Amino acid sequence: MVVRALRLGAVGVASVGVASGAVASGAVVPEMRVPEGRVVPELSEEEGRRLVVVVLEGVDGLRPLGQLAGVVSGEVLRGLRVEVGRSRLGRLRVCRVGVGVVEMAGTVVRGGRVRALAVRVEFVDGGWRCVVFRVLG
Repeated sequence: MVVRALRLGAVGVASVGVASGAVASGAVVPEMRVPEGRVVPELSEEEGRRLVVVVLEGVDGLRPLGQLAGVVSGEVLRGLRVEVGRSRLGRLRVCRVGVGVVEMAGTVVRGGRVRALAVRVEFVDGGWRCVVFRVLG
């Protein structure tokens, strides 16, 4: 699968090993093959927050959905619906569940209502890309 990379700015690079296994939710993370000598950068909470805010701006109609093409997968982009309003990202928890795989859980406040948020991002072709984005409730 070929995807365009998300450019979030400076990312701290750390060397990590290849791993797969069970995650807290009980799901199994598929093994990701990382060529020897390459590193997968960590996705910081700040970078995760920026990614989520960009997608929420698209959902709120503040940003054209076409601008999200390099940030989200085609499936996520097709599933997004613009709702006029203003969302505010509340708490956000970032959890690395495997090499190049990060899941985030948080809250979104919109119109006085608090909703749960679930996001999964994967590091593909040199950049982070959102492959799951769900506002629940």
